[in-house]
Amino acid sequence: MKLISNNLDKPAIGEIWILLDSRLFGGIESHVIELARGLIAFGHKARVVLTTEYSPAAQIVQKAKEAAIPVSYLNYLSGEPNKALKIKHLTSAVANHQPSVVHSHGYKASILSRCAKLLTRTFPRLISTYHAGESSSGKLWLYDWLDRSSGSLSDYCFAVSPSIQRKVFCSSELLNNFVSIPNSQLNYQEIAFVGRLSQEKGADQFIEVARLCPTLQFSVYGDGPEKESLNQTAPPNVTFFGHQTDMEGVWENISVLIISSRYEGLPMAALEAMSRGIAVMSLRVGRLPDIIQTGKNGFIVEDIPSLAKCLHDWMSIGEAQQSLIRQNARQTIIDDFSAQSVIPVLLQKYQIETDH
Repeated sequence: MKLISNNLDKPAIGEIWILLDSRLFGGIESHVIELARGLIAFGHKARVVLTTEYSPAAQIVQKAKEAAIPVSYLNYLSGEPNKALKIKHLTSAVANHQPSVVHSHGYKASILSRCAKLLTRTFPRLISTYHAGESSSGKLWLYDWLDRSSGSLSDYCFAVSPSIQRKVFCSSELLNNFVSIPNSQLNYQEIAFVGRLSQEKGADQFIEVARLCPTLQFSVYGDGPEKESLNQTAPPNVTFFGHQTDMEGVWENISVLIISSRYEGLPMAALEAMSRGIAVMSLRVGRLPDIIQTGKNGFIVEDIPSLAKCLHDWMSIGEAQQSLIRQNARQTIIDDFSAQSVIPVLLQKYQIETDH
């Protein structure tokens, strides 16, 4: 059996499987890596299971290897021919290796796992997390609707923001995204956008902030469908760095993270930034207004001109005040959005005991 893992041994009975379909690396993938890392730190066996094998390989494969997280493709776990239906791969993989929990992320993995559960009496406990807050269209709308309307087939559902929770047609619990707490010292230099260059993430609105602040320099980290148009319309004080495979080196130089999204749940980029003491300035979107108190641990504003003004105000305050806001941001993540605070909640719903 072919496995992609630092540990090439046979999956252990009773593992927690984190199931998703992944091609690019974004917020869901970041969440999954942190979830697996947190479960392992709490002494549990966890494995990332990918429903589809893409070429080139999804970036989460390398990220998982670097974090010593076992990761496998579903078809290799199943022992079924590659041409078999995915639902057959999942039911066979579960029968072969007997995980204690399947935790699905994203509409493809969630719909697949619920269908498998309907067909398998011995399917393990199924937990699903809803991440997507943006509106979909066409085929994606149908998949999104199926995902939201079938949530009751899971044993328990989480949602990462109240707005996402309201869209789900079953009861769900609000779950904090969470991140590891890094110890690295940062340079605090750049004003940055980090994320997919797409309509819902509002990269074009970030460009407008840059246009309103011609004396400041702005950095864009990410790729997406709007990349070409943004390059054509951006003012000269914006530099595009493209997609990044190693964000650690990027975070080290960011001073201010701008969240200019039109739709959000609880963006991992904001949590990653705050955990490092990076000042987050955001539009009033998703759950960010619930965790950021303006002037204390970050800034929430109402529109693009206010973001530009917030940046100018930030540049004028003293280093001591900036440092206090950075410290408060980091403490917010430690208290409420770290593995130590969130993993016990998940284990309770997994119905798995913990000694921590």
